[in-house]
Amino acid sequence: MFDGPVDAMWIESMNSVMDDNKILTLINGDRIPLTSSMSLLFEVEDLRVASPATVSRAGMIFLDQSEMGFKPFLESWLERLFGTQPEVQKLHQNLLGKYVSKILEYKASSCVEPVPISDFNAILSFTQLYEALHTKENGLDASADIQAYGQMAERWFLFALTWSITAAVDETGRKKLDIYLRDLEAQFPPSRTIYDYFCDPQKKDFEQWESGLTTWRPRKGDSFFKMIVPTSDSLRNSFIFRTIVSSKHNLLVVGNTGVGKTVQVMGLMTNLPAKNSKLVINFSATTKSSALQDIVESVMEKRSKDKLGPLGGKELLIFVDDFNMPQKTSAESPFQPPLELLRLWMDYGGWYDRSKCAWKYILDSQLVAAMAPPSGGRAVICNRTQARFHLVNITTPEDSQLTRIFESIMMPKLQEFDNEIKPMSRSLARATIGLYRNVTERFLPTPDKSHYLFNLRDVAKVIQGTLQAERQYFDTSKSMIRLWTHECMRVFADRFLKDSADDIGKFIEAMSQVMRDHFEGAEWAEVMEDIDDERYGPIFCSFMSETTEILPYEEVADYSQLKQCCEDKLEDYNLEPKLINMNLVLFKDAIRHICRIHRILMMPRGNAMLVGVGGSGRQSLARLASHIAGIGVFVIEITKQYRLIEWRDDMKRLFEITGVSNTPTAFLFNDTQLKEQAFLEDINNILSSGEIPSLYGKDELPAIYDGVRKRAADAESGGTAEELWAFFVDSIRSNLHVILAMSPPLRP
Repeated sequence: MFDGPVDAMWIESMNSVMDDNKILTLINGDRIPLTSSMSLLFEVEDLRVASPATVSRAGMIFLDQSEMGFKPFLESWLERLFGTQPEVQKLHQNLLGKYVSKILEYKASSCVEPVPISDFNAILSFTQLYEALHTKENGLDASADIQAYGQMAERWFLFALTWSITAAVDETGRKKLDIYLRDLEAQFPPSRTIYDYFCDPQKKDFEQWESGLTTWRPRKGDSFFKMIVPTSDSLRNSFIFRTIVSSKHNLLVVGNTGVGKTVQVMGLMTNLPAKNSKLVINFSATTKSSALQDIVESVMEKRSKDKLGPLGGKELLIFVDDFNMPQKTSAESPFQPPLELLRLWMDYGGWYDRSKCAWKYILDSQLVAAMAPPSGGRAVICNRTQARFHLVNITTPEDSQLTRIFESIMMPKLQEFDNEIKPMSRSLARATIGLYRNVTERFLPTPDKSHYLFNLRDVAKVIQGTLQAERQYFDTSKSMIRLWTHECMRVFADRFLKDSADDIGKFIEAMSQVMRDHFEGAEWAEVMEDIDDERYGPIFCSFMSETTEILPYEEVADYSQLKQCCEDKLEDYNLEPKLINMNLVLFKDAIRHICRIHRILMMPRGNAMLVGVGGSGRQSLARLASHIAGIGVFVIEITKQYRLIEWRDDMKRLFEITGVSNTPTAFLFNDTQLKEQAFLEDINNILSSGEIPSLYGKDELPAIYDGVRKRAADAESGGTAEELWAFFVDSIRSNLHVILAMSPPLRP
């Protein structure tokens, strides 16, 4: 039996096997006859790449989902779950008849799903979720009081329906379904949408998720990226994810870039019970199925002859990020091998050993995946693979939620400042969100401006930059607004091209309007009255004052002083014995670029992409900025024989410098060094997770553990192999800054 997509490359080779003579001809010329008792069975989604010659040789049976329907499945599910309780079974039959078909029909006709799911997938997800929620702890005990049970059952039924059948729709679809479901039955309270309520077993009624929120304050010493502000969205998603995962079902989280998919799934994995271990895999366009299989098997141990299980007898939760990124094999064979391998595992509980061609069972493991909707390099995944998951779409948080998040982060910091600045946390948060909305609407990506991609991470970067302010250097609201404008210019405007469209001018107009709306009528011209160049805005940096122990992030009042400082730093650089001299003329734009790069390098986990033609100073200025920041520069040396093996050896050296030796380092990589596409995949993994899967063999790990053990003990982070590896990766992410020097695409 061939279970999977038809591949144009091999299906044509099967024509002679499907003929009456039944002979398989191999590439080496061998001819293997099949006996008369052997037959081929193909189970496929479609025949898009199969030729008429292939199709004509096989009998076809088409299973139409709409004709077969989901009712037989629901009837057998009810019989299995409530077969011994006729009254309860009848109650659920009525609920299914009352809601399910109507909701599915309305959703199909009136709502949009960023990643569409089939009706049967939605029904299967619903039954799994409702079954997981149908417990005595949730107030569902038919033996106590059948009337009270019926009321609670309908509430939990609607909750499960909301987060399965209607969980994949977008923001507009949620509003439409809220109105439609209330028209069917007014079960939910009227103040918020159906997605904002959960069923409280104690009160036996719906309650808002917001009721479970408590006051949040950042812990002293927490880095910005570790600040997770609880919101009603995060509480709700955490409960849904936990329920699905604890019931041993696979979960697929969908949402636009920056909405918090990875953060929320990682939060789920952090709070796993002790019996669970975890594995994080980041997919990219060049991910191969063989590499995926090696990564999963590297955390497995042999349980018996043909069975593999997680180390230490634990249960493994695998998180795959960017699930739809792997490239399809070709236009003729439109499928993604890594995803087909995972589907094989989910369907049959294992896969084949690639060296021995023997079947291996994978035990005690389940899958959580996250991906953005198909666009750009992200492909539409196979429906058969998608149907193995419970799909939940995470929508963009409302502005009120975003304001609460960033205001909660900023308020404790601003309480240290003068009275004029203390109340500005809400205004700064609202202004940043308002500017972000304006930018995403006005500055859309085009073929020439494909990098005009903005997401909620950019809002966080503005807030993170604003938090660098210190009380001694910012004592008026005007100085704070100038800092905010500088961070907005760096995060948003530094991407804009200087062309006839004058995007920077339009951005300044948008920022002027936002300032008037949120900062009591503040005018751009008034705030920038003594600025040398209004279109660039104020210059802030943290390397002007060397007298203090902690370098302050302050505005540069005297440009000539900044120029002199940069020239002095360049002279210091050229005096360093191991560095090659750079004879640079530091004109105004070069100095501004140095300040930009230095700002990024001083940010925790700050990484930069410098786009410019060859000879424009990308690498020279990056080296100088790194020297000013006190960060070493790591560069690979390309030779004629430089391939993936040499690249991996260099990455091990880089990880040893940053992870074991704990030395801040900038990894400078340019497009001429890109000898293989696999280099980009590894860089993608470093940026997203701080590690490269399968980089180290098992015999190399003890040396790494010994290298970080003392620092891990000082940081009280634990001494197990898992904890030491996590500490090693965390050290890499804290110390490593990736600087990509790329050339713009050539125009015809």
